[in-house]
Amino acid sequence: MVFLYTAPFFVALGSYQFLGERLRASQWAGLGLSFVGVALAIGVPQADVDARVLLGDLLVVGAGALWAGTTLVVKATSLLRAPPEKALGYQVAASVPILGLAAWIWGETLTRVPARWRCR
Repeated sequence: MVFLYTAPFFVALGSYQFLGERLRASQWAGLGLSFVGVALAIGVPQADVDARVLLGDLLVVGAGALWAGTTLVVKATSLLRAPPEKALGYQVAASVPILGLAAWIWGETLTRVPARWRCR
């Protein structure tokens, strides 16, 4: 859930910073509520909480920022006028090699094939 609520915040900030878009007061209020919700979800680090939990939360927020980056690229290019399925196709086509390379670098393996994918 944290991931879903951070991306719009980064899109709004990126649109303001890079595309010169202005937000209304109600939009700033919505972003403020979103930020408070994310802060409450992540919480204050406790002494008995494993540091990996906080690292995971921060990585999810980083993923939200990267997801916002793809939205900003679409808004700043001719993909803005393309049909949504075409824009999504480009996003998937660009992410597959990146994710495949990352999986290979970190030694990820497919340990089990889902039942529906098994050849009979």
